[in-house]
Amino acid sequence: MRQPSKPIAELAAAYTYCVRLLAMRQFSEYEMRSRLARRGASSDLINQTMEKLQQVKLLDDKQVATVVASGLRNKAKSRRVVTLELRKKGIAAPVASEALGESESDEQRLILAAEQITARYSSLPHEVAWRRAEGALLRRGFSPGAIGRILRTYGFQPYRQVGLSD
Repeated sequence: MRQPSKPIAELAAAYTYCVRLLAMRQFSEYEMRSRLARRGASSDLINQTMEKLQQVKLLDDKQVATVVASGLRNKAKSRRVVTLELRKKGIAAPVASEALGESESDEQRLILAAEQITARYSSLPHEVAWRRAEGALLRRGFSPGAIGRILRTYGFQPYRQVGLSD
């Protein structure tokens, strides 16, 4: 079991800790504050550290939002999923909407995702391909109605539920 770290009590130690974290990846202010709080830093120390990080431009929520949004956009995730991910990182709504900007619509993202997924399942029987493609697109955050419409345009027919009357 990992030993608990001793609490951070000095500005220099808090700043060094944050710089080490930021060397690995970008963090939002909310994430950084949470990390410092978990390490036992006081609220005054956290505020001082945040000010210092922002002064030297190491902490920028706009940049974090842009990077996260573009990464999830490249994975063909829905706008809703991207917004939720930004919210989990503590990015303010105006900053998140600015990062999403006038990017392609959910319909365009869905088409891109459907092209990727349908190519993967094209050798499977239609019922199996439909089910798998639908599930994959639902996990990416797209609406069921839009998924059905797009899959039909790519030649997939919805699977029939086998009942007792067949």
